[in-house]
Amino acid sequence: MTTMAERLAEDRRATVLRILEAAEGNALNEDILTRELMRLRMGVVTQDDMRGLLTWLERQGLLTIERLTTEATHGALWLAHATRAGRDVARGATHPGVAQPL
Repeated sequence: MTTMAERLAEDRRATVLRILEAAEGNALNEDILTRELMRLRMGVVTQDDMRGLLTWLERQGLLTIERLTTEATHGALWLAHATRAGRDVARGATHPGVAQPL
């Protein structure tokens, strides 16, 4: 039986992939992704939450993470790039741990 927390995680993963699929160049930084999840009322998402989410998706081969270090970001800023597999999942292909569109 899937818990509510697990279903929310699956929904967040699917939503991130759909947002990236729709973005120009299929890439966005972690701050924009966090704001979009919050705007969609997907729960409070901290930087640690977002990085955990992105890391999970990267391990699945659904996106890649580019770690940018600049003076303007005062450290590292993550840029997520959807892979072909990630774009396929965003369009409805099945993947364990990622919610299917309704």
